[in-house]
Amino acid sequence: MLIFNCTKAASDFFTVTRKGEKISPIEPIPCKLMSDDVDYIKDSDGNTPQELSEWLVHVVRVKRKPIIFAIEKDTRYVMTFVDLKKGEYRRFVTDFIARAAKMVRYFGEDLMIMNNDNFQSMLNNFLDVNSEFRFFSRSDRSMQSHINEIAWFFKDTAENSGCLPDTEQVMCFDADMNSMPKQYKGLKDMIYPANQMLFHWLRNYCDYDEQQIEEISERIRELKRAMSGAPMPIKMSTDHEEWDLQNQPESIPDNVIVFPTKR
Repeated sequence: MLIFNCTKAASDFFTVTRKGEKISPIEPIPCKLMSDDVDYIKDSDGNTPQELSEWLVHVVRVKRKPIIFAIEKDTRYVMTFVDLKKGEYRRFVTDFIARAAKMVRYFGEDLMIMNNDNFQSMLNNFLDVNSEFRFFSRSDRSMQSHINEIAWFFKDTAENSGCLPDTEQVMCFDADMNSMPKQYKGLKDMIYPANQMLFHWLRNYCDYDEQQIEEISERIRELKRAMSGAPMPIKMSTDHEEWDLQNQPESIPDNVIVFPTKR
């Protein structure tokens, strides 16, 4: 089940009033903490969901346009949406699933582990596990801090680019953001969101075991070395392996990111 925990800005964005009727997907929170949801949330059949995928959703305005950020609780994987209108929560869910699947497929094809057959099977498994969704008005300080960081990069990028990105460009922006290491309270070491999201899909929707995950991790290291021409980095665990598969421009200052176009 997909759980979209909305900040006040996001709750307001997904809520509209039409002909005097308030239309909103926001439900009363089942409990204060996301970590306790497993004890309270039931699916439409009254059962505990097989999986609870917890996301924090926030909205900021950049160049007077609403920009929606969604970040996952454990992996800190982020996705950015630039073309939604107020009240379009169903379209948000549709675009959210399509974006997540597309990014996983994109990286899977780069690593030569994804084809039409296994991708479709993996997507079907994802949809089975996440056939329901809930919207709650609830936030989290640590996740909000990471969204604020991403939003700052987005605003700075828009300012330096002089425009907002289209959907293809924002996917590349997300790829850059998800290659940055993250750390939060309760986590011993830094994690790389792109790695963690790929491994999550492979473990949970493609039945990969830990040996297969380690083989993918090794392939990531090999690809990184081939792209950079650098010596093989010291081996890291699959929980903390850097995944940086994007070609980075050489002449751009460290504090400036431009919206790229995927080749």
